Amino acid sequence: DFGTRYNGGKYTDIVPEVGITGTPVIDTNSGTLYVNVFTGERSGNATNYFHRLHALNIADGTERSFSPVLVTASVPGNGRDSVGGKVTFNPKQENQRSALTLAGGIVYVAYAGYADTDPYHGWVIGFNATNLVQLTNYTFNTTPNSTTAAYGANAAEAGIWMAGGGLSVDDNTNLFFEVGNGTFNVTNNSGLTEYGDSFIKLSTTNGLAVADYFTPWNQFTLQQNDTDLGSGGLLMIPDQAGPNPHLLLGAGKEGKIYVINRDQFTTGNNHFN
Repeated sequence: DFGTRYNGGKYTDIVPEVGITGTPVIDTNSGTLYVNVFTGERSGNATNYFHRLHALNIADGTERSFSPVLVTASVPGNGRDSVGGKVTFNPKQENQRSALTLAGGIVYVAYAGYADTDPYHGWVIGFNATNLVQLTNYTFNTTPNSTTAAYGANAAEAGIWMAGGGLSVDDNTNLFFEVGNGTFNVTNNSGLTEYGDSFIKLSTTNGLAVADYFTPWNQFTLQQNDTDLGSGGLLMIPDQAGPNPHLLLGAGKEGKIYVINRDQFTTGNNHFN
């Protein structure tokens, strides 16, 4: 079984098998359940690893005609696991913990790693809910340009764990999530690309793009001590009266609860012990 084979038997967080970890999502209109399945498949003396996205009829559990599809993805970058200026999704290194999210006719699947087993990245990948076609430009990587030369042995990482919670979605189908410990280098929307230990807001208009972010002042300490922000999930507060009607709550291992203004992450933020 995977739990005893992976990484020489050193991965014991989920035993005896990984299989399905992230909570599925159901489209009640079509009666379809979407779920990510991880497998290790023997070929001779080698084991090959795969993530597949399945669409199942909730009435009888049968596969939809277009299901399953193999999860593959790549983004421009020169970081860990990159070849020729491209970072490619590595199924062996990516664990699918967060609940799947369905919004605007797109199924979003987020990934992290296995017990900080390097190398890995955080990924968000979007699929058309009607046929599971992976959508062009609907792929986001949290650390595409983290190199060991620049950031050391733990370069990249920044998985999307969120205690198993799914991505949050607002009325404009923006996506919200927390990122775990990993490389961070973004300052004042400087055009840099590494988002470890951060709150992220992704626009979904014609693709995935960072619309806003918030990173605690002590991000480097959180990373160094494995006190990652993204270990916890998010809570989107119902709209309310007042100067900041759109709020988001999130927490991590440090034991602080952050209150985020969803309309402008970089101002009006407070945290409470």
